[in-house]
Amino acid sequence: MKRCAGILGVGAYVPETVCTNHDIVARGVETSHDWIVARTGIHERRLATAHETTTVMSINAAQAALETAGISARDLDMIVVATTTPDYRGFPSVASQVQVGLGAGHCPAWDLSAACSGFVYGLDVVTRLIESGAYQHVLLIAADRLSHRVDWSDRSTCILFGDGAGAVVMGRVNAGGVVATSLHADGSHGSILSLPNDPPYIDMDGQSVFKVAVNCVVPSVMEALDLAGLTVADIDWFVPHQANQRIMDHAVKKLGLPANRMVCNIDRYGNTSAASIPIGLAESQSKFKSGDVIVIIGFGAGFTWGTGVIIWE
Repeated sequence: MKRCAGILGVGAYVPETVCTNHDIVARGVETSHDWIVARTGIHERRLATAHETTTVMSINAAQAALETAGISARDLDMIVVATTTPDYRGFPSVASQVQVGLGAGHCPAWDLSAACSGFVYGLDVVTRLIESGAYQHVLLIAADRLSHRVDWSDRSTCILFGDGAGAVVMGRVNAGGVVATSLHADGSHGSILSLPNDPPYIDMDGQSVFKVAVNCVVPSVMEALDLAGLTVADIDWFVPHQANQRIMDHAVKKLGLPANRMVCNIDRYGNTSAASIPIGLAESQSKFKSGDVIVIIGFGAGFTWGTGVIIWE
């Protein structure tokens, strides 16, 4: 009998500090509230303070997920953190610091770097580990603090990013769970979105990113649905990476999905990178019913993209 891996609990954390579009204008950035909303859909975002490190945000999201799952940190067999903004430039990993903060014992802990696709990449890896029988409970966290990696005089990037963390506890389920994943990358597009060492700020060719993203989303979703033996008509909820409202609206239109099936919080949080999907799951979990088909898709620097199909328990 095949082992099935599913989500047992979900949690999220966003910083308390709210930065509105008007606040950005007040910083002296040459833009306006209407300009930002028209091009991105963002009204405000959350900014992490000095003490709200990637590790701290991750721990907060993890504690919420563990509580929802009804297990303790000592029950965890592994911790995986998807992030591109670790607290240390090299090591130790965020996951190892989360392990200590949660009191999770000596379970393996490691970080994964796939930018905004990190949560979906992690979901794929963790699902396979649980299906192998080697692990029972795995904590998967996606957390980023990109507001500390933007040039606040660069209008093309500083308006986009917010900070936050989302987490899921994954484990064995009797049926359903993660039924398909589809991962891809194309390194030839690496230069269109990068975080160089000098200067240490996000560098983005917005038009190129938009073009690559809109061209990869729908084929990726269709591939994953095909692997799951499902169709677009079976989708109950669509949870895309919150990169840009126009990208998400384009995907829904091309897929032929009703707009009310899409989880969207970009207006309140901006682009929280890898954290955007699990934050969306955490905020919407009260709406999900057992048996609902949930499709998630991430896309971002690398260029990476990936889709997951989940049957909610």
